Amino acid sequence: MKRWQLLLALVAPVMLGLVSNVRAEIIGMSIDGARPEPGYEVTLFEVDGVWHIGTPDYPEYEWQTSEGSIVLEGALDPDPSITFSLTTTDLGAPSSFGFTFILPLAPVFPNPSTVLDSLSGSVTNGPPPGGPGVTVTALAPPAGIPVDGDGVAELQVYTLSDDGGMTWKNVGLDAGPTTFVPLAPFASGDYGAYNQGPIPTIAGGPWTHMRVDLTFGLSGGGDVFTLNGAKVLVPEPGTFALGLLLIGALIGFSRRQSRR
Repeated sequence: MKRWQLLLALVAPVMLGLVSNVRAEIIGMSIDGARPEPGYEVTLFEVDGVWHIGTPDYPEYEWQTSEGSIVLEGALDPDPSITFSLTTTDLGAPSSFGFTFILPLAPVFPNPSTVLDSLSGSVTNGPPPGGPGVTVTALAPPAGIPVDGDGVAELQVYTLSDDGGMTWKNVGLDAGPTTFVPLAPFASGDYGAYNQGPIPTIAGGPWTHMRVDLTFGLSGGGDVFTLNGAKVLVPEPGTFALGLLLIGALIGFSRRQSRR
């Protein structure tokens, strides 16, 4: 099986050649353990304190190899929230894909707080001869990332850290089980949607980082998987209405991005 990994990590601003008081992000990536050539980096741009993937003239990231392709859009907002829209195409043999979004929170975020999220997508079967449909397989997250413990393997794991990203705590909103969608060649079908929360955040805090891991396998042969998500951390358990309004706005953002 092929292995894809995409790591999105927020690191020191100086690595982008920016002044030290500007928050900035760098995205690293590997495919089957290999990384793109130096200089072929995913860029981000800032608008009103929110960091978006790509550039103002081209707000997305694309990468293609002989094994498949990735198109990625999204935003990391220190309010805080993480939104994304990704499309993966799995050429040839079945492949596994991994994405990690890490958002440092500055200033740190207090507890009690509330978490909520949304995850939805679609699948498209590849060209003839193809298979009987598309299988999305939920795979385990990276080592050291705890799951929600409900006994169901899910492709999305949402965690928080209160020690600078050294350890992570699952917020209880994992989503996206293994799913087979029967489809004819070139036909499309839905994956999800999964809308969860708001629920009180787990014990701990104040929170220094929030993180989302997406790890899944596809069934190859040109299958396409498009996924939209929004993860939100809200200041107090009593602000459910605010959280619902915010996640609605973020879902709309992801869907608009995916239609570009």
